[in-house]
Amino acid sequence: MTLIELLISLFIIALMAGVAMPLFSVYQRRNILDNDVQSVAQMFAYARALQNNPDIFTRLNASGLNNLVVKISTVSGTKRIEVYPNNDNNDPSYIIDHHDLDSSESLSISTNNGDFTTADDFTISFSGKPPAEVMTCAPMECNQSLALRLYLTSDSTVDRTVQIQNTYPQDRPTRYFSISILD
Repeated sequence: MTLIELLISLFIIALMAGVAMPLFSVYQRRNILDNDVQSVAQMFAYARALQNNPDIFTRLNASGLNNLVVKISTVSGTKRIEVYPNNDNNDPSYIIDHHDLDSSESLSISTNNGDFTTADDFTISFSGKPPAEVMTCAPMECNQSLALRLYLTSDSTVDRTVQIQNTYPQDRPTRYFSISILD
């Protein structure tokens, strides 16, 4: 093997690595986004499961209220999702579970099939028992549906959405509470 053949081989390897690196980076970010979307959906499913367990409120909630709150907030520049039992002043004094989104991601919220908007302090309260539990939101109304769109900050076209359909209408339900992940 001559020196020219060796240099050509090294050039081809470097060219292939140069093409593969950016593609691998995008793949890694999408994988992290997919994992976070799964975690967000599981947070809501977990809150729903706890809502169906009356013993959880006996152990955790001295105020006697039997509902849970999922709070979306920003902590040190990172979006955080927390599950805690509701109390009189909506203070998360006992956090049951939480998940921090990756720093390369952002989150926007849409209620009742409206436009997406960012919210730094957003709470979703659950009440009732499955399959007819009901969610209420603050500071926006979400009497029919709630969509949480997670996307990469560097490329907002790379996104996934967690959609939560509320029990509707609440007096004679024709649609029950559901959680799904949309592409």
